[in-house]
Amino acid sequence: MSKEFPRGTIVVAIVGATIGATAILQIPVYCPDSIIGIDVQPKHAFTEYVEFVLRARRPLLLAQAPDAARGNLNLEIVRSLQIPLAPLDDQSKFVEFVLRIRELAAAQSASRQRVSARRFMLFSPGFAMGLQAFVLLNFWIPSARVTVWSSQPGSESCWALR
Repeated sequence: MSKEFPRGTIVVAIVGATIGATAILQIPVYCPDSIIGIDVQPKHAFTEYVEFVLRARRPLLLAQAPDAARGNLNLEIVRSLQIPLAPLDDQSKFVEFVLRIRELAAAQSASRQRVSARRFMLFSPGFAMGLQAFVLLNFWIPSARVTVWSSQPGSESCWALR
């Protein structure tokens, strides 16, 4: 049997290998009974704050279902989990801080992917042949030199022989 949860509901998996996994719904969703929904009252807490606390407390939930692959939790176990409620101003600052860290982590990951792609290009046969041609030109034509230029700051550099 499934139940509809509205946008903004925190959902928690209570059965199987994903026990304790959480998410905040961005759209209304129908979920099976292996998922519970938590509706946070805005006058008491921020949804994001409660979800972060639940995520941090996942090991406590897993400890209550030792065989995670077949284990399960029930509503009573989840309800017994205590969530410290800081003042709303502090919750807001905490949420902003955690979201900023996530943004930085995503930017770092994207940067690492770009570096990895560029490193791959450096070792590609086409680039290596161009580098060999440059070395040959410098060797055979001593007056040739390479200038690195860019049309915009931060854009890809271009090589020109002179």
